[in-house]
Amino acid sequence: MAEANKEEAQKCKQIAQSALAGGDTEKAVRFLQKAKRMCPSDASIDELIAQAASSPAGGSSSPSAGGDSSGTRAPTSEGPRYRGSTASAGATKGASATRTGKDGGTYTAEQMQMVQRILRTKDYYDILEVPRDASEDAMKRSYKKLALRLHPDKNKAPGAEEAFKKLSKAVQCLTDEEKKTVY
Repeated sequence: MAEANKEEAQKCKQIAQSALAGGDTEKAVRFLQKAKRMCPSDASIDELIAQAASSPAGGSSSPSAGGDSSGTRAPTSEGPRYRGSTASAGATKGASATRTGKDGGTYTAEQMQMVQRILRTKDYYDILEVPRDASEDAMKRSYKKLALRLHPDKNKAPGAEEAFKKLSKAVQCLTDEEKKTVY
């Protein structure tokens, strides 16, 4: 896998070099950043990025900062083509501070608070944040909303998996009439 990334990074680097030769610094920077994401240990990519930034047209390669309205934009950390870590994107957008867990995943304080709330709550209605007389549809809507935020693929806070399981157990119990009466 790492070998494949190196090969793809080399292809991106070659495309960027030809774009630099053709004077298209935006394209060059875009492909160099892509190559850097695929192979962060390649120092020659950093040199090419610096070269692209110092080229005569390189000063205008960041129209998002200059407010250029020509319609072309260089990739930024907030752009749709950027797939960096959620920690850097969250920090750029002014989100709450992110932390890194033992497994390397990043999570916010809000995510951690949600996980802790679910884990310490005993009442299934409180877990789903619905009143006791809520309809089955309301419970399912609440479950979907919370499940999107708690799913272990989205929430890397410690205990997120257990909280997600507890949330699932709560909705299974409250949407099954037999289990609900026993509960």
